[in-house]
Order: sequence, then structure tokens, then C-alpha cells
Amino acid sequence: MISGSFIDWKFSAIAGVAKLIVCLTGMPGAGKSTIADALKSKGFDKITMGDAVRAEAVLRKIEPTSANLGKLMLDLREKKGPGAVAELIKDQIANSKSNVILIDGVRSIAEVEVLKKFGTVKILAVHASGDTRFG
Repeated sequence: MISGSFIDWKFSAIAGVAKLIVCLTGMPGAGKSTIADALKSKGFDKITMGDAVRAEAVLRKIEPTSANLGKLMLDLREKKGPGAVAELIKDQIANSKSNVILIDGVRSIAEVEVLKKFGTVKILAVHASGDTRFG
């Protein structure tokens, strides 16, 4: 577990940076959302990539089933490039009042490259065994 004092020290060391964007990545059930929710209590903003895709589905009047969301992500990437899903959250990042933003569910280097336009990007890979994730 990450202690609060470590978090305070680590992130206070980067004070003055316009935005620190921490990209959480890992397999389903590894704990990305759990970590993001714990860090949210320190005043950091959390943006979930899947929520952005679901919102895009609503705008397009697409039923947000897993299959439809998967097709929508593929369609976005095909038409707008491999970082298209990250482009969906650019306004949320720009409007965030927090200097540290947690991005839950980054899936590709192309998405990371898009996020670099908005601040300093760090990647936090979350790993948990299959037994831990689904046991």
C-alpha cells in the first residue's frame, strides 16, 4: 500500500508543474480504480477513459453495451487515429483544477502521446495475479 506521507512528498516535489498526468494501466480487476479512488482522497482528479467512451456512445445514440463500446473504440481509432480515445478527455484535463490528474484505463502508447500535450505524463502499471483479480 502507498502511504499518504510518501504521496505528499512525491507530489509536492513536482509543485509548480502545470499538470502531472498519472496514467494507470493494467489488466481488468488489477486495482486501477481502487488506486485512483484512494489517491482521489488526496485531492487529485480522476478521469476514467471508459466513462469518456460511454459518454461518446450516448452522444451518438448508441446503446452502451460492451460489444457496442468496443466497436465504437475501434471506429474512433480507425477514423481519428490510435490516440482518439484520449482525445475524448482533453477538455476534462484542461478544465481540471488539480495539478495531478489520474487517468484510469490508458490502453496504448498512442494515448500516452496525446496526453503529453497536456502535461507531464507518468505511467503506473498495476499488476495483480489472476487469482487475486478473479479468485
